[in-house]
Amino acid sequence: MKAGKVVEVRATSEKGGDFRLENPFSGEAYRASGIAGGKVRNIGLIIEADMRPGEQIRLTAR
Repeated sequence: MKAGKVVEVRATSEKGGDFRLENPFSGEAYRASGIAGGKVRNIGLIIEADMRPGEQIRLTAR
């Protein structure tokens, strides 16, 4: 966090499956990277990605 705002989220999938997270960046733009970064989609205020075991995702505020 910086100045009370989330600036980065990292997650590693243990078993695989759907990664779902309410957008922690106050609806602002973010960048996705990591193995699962190319599979990210927005569904309303939800960030979602299909992940396999061991895949990582990193979301950073722009």
